[in-house]
Amino acid sequence: MIIVSDRILMDDLKGRSIARRLGIRPLGTLAVIEIAAERGLVSRKNTLHQLRQTNFHITDRMIQDALTRSASREQ
Repeated sequence: MIIVSDRILMDDLKGRSIARRLGIRPLGTLAVIEIAAERGLVSRKNTLHQLRQTNFHITDRMIQDALTRSASREQ
């Protein structure tokens, strides 16, 4: 089975850069959370809080930016 896609789930900055050069659109974890929240599948705020409790590297600024983007979309 061959799967063809123009997207890849990746958070690594170097890998994202390479993917873009290859014409593949990288989506990061935050983008996936935002898409799931927009579809009503998860709570954006709770999911970001839970993610922060793991060893996943995410800054407070990144979380705040994601919440700000969601607030602006809801207006």
